[in-house]
Amino acid sequence: MSEDIEALDIDSEVLDVGTDSTLFSAISQYQNKSYSQALNTLMSEVETDKTGIYASLIGNCYQKLGALNEATQYWQKAISKNPTCYRAFLGLGNVAYTQNHIKQALIYWHIAHSILPENAQINYNLATAYSRKDDRFNAIYYYEKFIKYSDKNTTKDYAYVSKLIISLRNKAMELIRSGAKAIKDDKVNLAVQFFIKAITNYPMIPKVVQNIAKIFACDRNFPKAIEYYKMAYKIDDKLKICLVDIANAYIALKQYDLAYC
Repeated sequence: MSEDIEALDIDSEVLDVGTDSTLFSAISQYQNKSYSQALNTLMSEVETDKTGIYASLIGNCYQKLGALNEATQYWQKAISKNPTCYRAFLGLGNVAYTQNHIKQALIYWHIAHSILPENAQINYNLATAYSRKDDRFNAIYYYEKFIKYSDKNTTKDYAYVSKLIISLRNKAMELIRSGAKAIKDDKVNLAVQFFIKAITNYPMIPKVVQNIAKIFACDRNFPKAIEYYKMAYKIDDKLKICLVDIANAYIALKQYDLAYC
């Protein structure tokens, strides 16, 4: 899977500059790759700006100029002005990621995601970080979100992720068909092996994940059942019955505090 991370550039989304001529000029300069000029323009009004957008974009300029310490300072300044400035959290995550602090990058990006979950770049970055951690479920989960929310379907990243998703989904469906045949042949254990391999390749099939959880619950392997019920519910939060099944599994384990939380 890809490990490339891009900053959320000013031109990667539409900013409502309104009548702010200074911000308009800075964005134009940035888009023309005149980062030092954009930086000077933004600096002229950063202290009076209450939204955090000026400080956040100054952070982007510094990042483009390779001054990561200064970039970090201004992203933090943006957050102090506006705790919902997702661009600043995304930028901090980018720096942490490039320094191989994957856990810290995920923390920053999850904060950004909680503020703006439909941002394609945030979802792409989360997917890439989880891929680095060999967490296939979360990597695919956020790659799917990236595809869903991206409006730039001609980019290299979009093409790569689309091809990856299609390949993994096709492999999973092939394994599911093998699992269905094993069930017809009354080979339940073999079927479970096929189904688990299927969702290991492509976990975004909630009904299959839910059925695996049920099989584990029937075998009284409640920890595994809980793991897969939670996975199914994360994929599709309409499967409310999974919450009941999770509670029942915790009761079976006599972990009543978790069952009723």
